[in-house]
Amino acid sequence: MNVMRKRARTSMDLTIVDVWKREAGELSSRSFAHGLAASEVLYKDVVLRLDILWKLGKHKGCVSAVSFNAGGEILVSGSDDWMVILWDSETGLVRLSFHSGHHNNVFQAKIMPYTRLKHCYLCC
Repeated sequence: MNVMRKRARTSMDLTIVDVWKREAGELSSRSFAHGLAASEVLYKDVVLRLDILWKLGKHKGCVSAVSFNAGGEILVSGSDDWMVILWDSETGLVRLSFHSGHHNNVFQAKIMPYTRLKHCYLCC
């Protein structure tokens, strides 16, 4: 009898699954935060590996909103300068930049799901 053995999931595997579930809306923010706060693996294997790839240097104010599109190739950012910028997440180059029409800080910027990148939903 041929028995296939499944590889045991590591804590890192479970952490990645939880991140995906959180992004997909299948795990509440509270459950996600409590689970990760208690996770030594997150600190050792994820947080200690973080590094700055590039800075959002085109903004002239504090960046108060960042979000990736579903594929992760576009980052949208909003700032105190009332600008919204779409960045190529691989290169850090600006793909699109525009004044949001706000007269105060942009506190949230999202790319609408199931669109072709350029449609943004903005909320302040």
